Amino acid sequence: DASGRFSPADFTANIQRIMDGIKAGHPTTSFIVISPMLGNADWKHAAPDLYPQYRDALTTLRGPGVAVA
Repeated sequence: DASGRFSPADFTANIQRIMDGIKAGHPTTSFIVISPMLGNADWKHAAPDLYPQYRDALTTLRGPGVAVA
């Protein structure tokens, strides 16, 4: 997502869409959403400015059965 320069809102919407799809078939599913780690700073597609934004955006995914680490 970061290498494609997805916005934090788009990143979170993608995660939410995945969770919603899983919940549709398995409503008792719980999720532990893990904050992304930093990419290799030497990689030309790394976007280190986005990772803290993604982490912060993930904390908006709240509700029963959702935890963010």
